[in-house]
Amino acid sequence: MKNSNKIGKGGSLFNSALFVILLCIIALRLSFTDNPIIESFAIRGTFLDNFLSIMLSSLLIILFLIWFIAGLWHKNYKFHLGALGWGIILFIIASVISTIAASNRRAAINNSLTILSAMLTGVMLLHLLDSIEKRKMLLGVIIAMAVANVYQCSEQFFSSNKSLITQYEQEPNIQLEKLGIEPGSFQQMLYEHRLYSKDVRGFFTTGNSAAGLMNLAVFSTLAVFSFKTSFKKMLLPIGLLLILFAGLIETHSKGAFASLVFAAVLLVILIKFGKFLKQWVKLTTIAAVVLAAVCLAFIMNYGLTHGRLPGGNSMLVRWQYWQGAAQMIAANPLAGIGGGNFGTVYTQYKIPAALETVRDPHCFILSLASQYGIIGLAGFCLALFYPIIKAGVGEKPLIKPAEEKNFAALAKACGICGVLTLLFVRPLFVRVQIGGGITVIIYILMVMYAAPAFFFGITVWLSRQNESQSKNINSQFSTAALVCGILAVIIHNLIDFAIFEPGIMTAIWASAAIVYSQKRMQMPAGNNLKTQKMPVHLSQNKTCHSEQSEESRFFSALTIRFAQVDCIATKYILTATAITAGAALVWFCLMPVANASIKIETANLLLQQGEFKEALSLLSSADKDDKLNPAAAALGGKILMYKAGMTPLDARQNLLEAEKLLEIAAERDNANFKYYQDIAGVYEALAQITAEQRQLWQEKTVAALEQAIDRYPGSGRLHIELAKTAIALNKKELAIEHYQKAVEIEDAYTEQFKIMYPGKDVFSRLGKREYMNAKEKLEELKKIEENQDK
Repeated sequence: MKNSNKIGKGGSLFNSALFVILLCIIALRLSFTDNPIIESFAIRGTFLDNFLSIMLSSLLIILFLIWFIAGLWHKNYKFHLGALGWGIILFIIASVISTIAASNRRAAINNSLTILSAMLTGVMLLHLLDSIEKRKMLLGVIIAMAVANVYQCSEQFFSSNKSLITQYEQEPNIQLEKLGIEPGSFQQMLYEHRLYSKDVRGFFTTGNSAAGLMNLAVFSTLAVFSFKTSFKKMLLPIGLLLILFAGLIETHSKGAFASLVFAAVLLVILIKFGKFLKQWVKLTTIAAVVLAAVCLAFIMNYGLTHGRLPGGNSMLVRWQYWQGAAQMIAANPLAGIGGGNFGTVYTQYKIPAALETVRDPHCFILSLASQYGIIGLAGFCLALFYPIIKAGVGEKPLIKPAEEKNFAALAKACGICGVLTLLFVRPLFVRVQIGGGITVIIYILMVMYAAPAFFFGITVWLSRQNESQSKNINSQFSTAALVCGILAVIIHNLIDFAIFEPGIMTAIWASAAIVYSQKRMQMPAGNNLKTQKMPVHLSQNKTCHSEQSEESRFFSALTIRFAQVDCIATKYILTATAITAGAALVWFCLMPVANASIKIETANLLLQQGEFKEALSLLSSADKDDKLNPAAAALGGKILMYKAGMTPLDARQNLLEAEKLLEIAAERDNANFKYYQDIAGVYEALAQITAEQRQLWQEKTVAALEQAIDRYPGSGRLHIELAKTAIALNKKELAIEHYQKAVEIEDAYTEQFKIMYPGKDVFSRLGKREYMNAKEKLEELKKIEENQDK
């Protein structure tokens, strides 16, 4: 279709190039575990992976700013934002507020950039998807990457998971050391549980995330391909659906299966009763709201009555996550705690009996509300849901525009660029240790890099060859299928966190952009919003409502239009603002993370070689590069604590320097109990080597442990550490209080464990010896107190 904004050959070339780049980034993000939040000193490459993730998000935002400036200075270019734009503006406001209030501001910035980059990608695609071919190509990329993920799931299911278990059983300590897990600890038990569950997760964090992409791809296949044709022409879409269903089965995701069934039933209802629902849209909306309220009331009542959600162990622990998240929201309803800060703050609200801590409440509504406040949740939902809902209530059928017969060329360009990206760019994001003979090296390269690119390329190529059967992308059925695909992922993420995987989130907003663009393309050519010469940059369309169709009035009411700005000063101001935003993004968000990540990774390598002095020097430099991130200071403090134990002559000086670094880390992430626990460890070590100031350091130990317990009241180990120090200070009442609390926490956990794993030996979080010592010491102290009272 010819764009109503006659942008010329130069603008068309720019838009085409930008479209291909966006598709390559989407394919890349769907091909590796992309997480900008997780940081671990034990796992090599974690900080570099974080930087690469932030780099991709920053690149998408910079591309948006370039596109914005280019469109601003083009003579007839128009930007349609509407509800999507207002939602993004609300989310940006919430991100700024929550980042200011966040404990770890670097994590908040990184998380906000990741979500915002996906939303802005949707805005760009909304305007770039000006033809049927581009929409089919975008869905083709999502389907192709889902097929590549099915390959990865199969490889894990039949090979790599079994190999990992075999390696663990032969040399368990090697794997535990790489993961930073202490042998015999509760963390080892949790790791073994996950290992033997054989989670098939594709290129993502969990199998639920891979299953979410499968669901989206299933409905994308239904939207792209026509099934009202000969059996021979239906072989490709049927084959794709069978492959995707196979991948879904391999993930064993019950939530994904349930959401798929729900979305499929909804699709049938929309197709069979669509006209009736549109005639009674208000009644339908009220009924849907009432049904949602009834379901919510049932879930809340069941959870409060039974202390869990209906279902297995996974639903039991989810109720515990939700309880903690609800308390978090109640304490921070407007500002939230900051994006990416949930895992740190959660320990303050975690139920003591709960087996593990988490980084997300496994419900996207609670996740957004807790981290970005009510404003952030409202902005996200407004941008994502409102235009989708409006896309389904128009009474007139979609007007099928004239097609540009260039799908084959577009598919060829996107397919080649996508394959090259997966072959030559993806290895930067997915790094493996290559060793052994040439046969082993070739095998690893083929399995890790060549195979995903092959399955992506072959799927795109087959779609290109069968383009003649995929003509229904602008039909009502196609729109309904896309909406149901998005809802399948959303519904699943009421009990999961897959939507916050950057690849999944970008794919969701890209799919939503197709729905938005289809709604925009409904407007007849004669009713397009006409460019008017306005002295003010932001203008409302003046077209008479009586001369507009319902769809045209809808977009006229929702659109903030940047059109043919005659005021040069306004253009310069907006251009300068965009350039400043881009420069600030690079200078304050990207460069600090880049510099600090590279130096922390290098310091980790030096530590393995025993080069402590050089490692500490690099960490000091990294700390100065990124003054919001506590990681470098925290690692430096741990190294100095280790050195103090290795070199007794310099122990005091090393411990005092460690104290300073750990206090810096605690200041930058005040909600993190671990830093206060480490500070208490420093004071305890100082008390042991300075007899003349022992009481002073022990008092400081108690104060630091109290700070840690305030942030993690459900940690029995922290209570025991404080009780032991209290005994050394002859504070028996304080020791009794915390020994009592530690025993209560362990007993509650034990009952929880028995409920979840009946018949299995309880794995103590404290350790059986520590637990029995705590009980014995508690009884001893109580007897002493009773005798004194007598």
